[in-house]
Amino acid sequence: MEKVFRKVRYKTLSPLHIGDGNILSNLEYFLYNGKIYLYKSEDLQRFLTRQFEDFINYALSTMNHPASSDFLEPIVIQNKY
Repeated sequence: MEKVFRKVRYKTLSPLHIGDGNILSNLEYFLYNGKIYLYKSEDLQRFLTRQFEDFINYALSTMNHPASSDFLEPIVIQNKY
C-alpha cells in the first residue's frame, strides 16, 4: 500500500494548546499581549539559580555599604559540635 501525504492548513477559532491532559497551574504559564507563554521549567530553574547566585555575590560584595542593611540581616548560627 502506498503512503499518501497531503498538506493541510487549519485555522483555529480560539487559542489552542495541545497538551497531555494535565491542568496547568498559574505558575506554569503567563499571559502577555494576548499570547499565552509556557515556562520551560528546567530552563527557568537554571536561569533563576544563576540570577540568585549573582544576587548573593553582589549582596556579599556590598555588605559594608549602608544600603545593604535595608535588606540584609545577619543571623548568628551556632555550631552544636
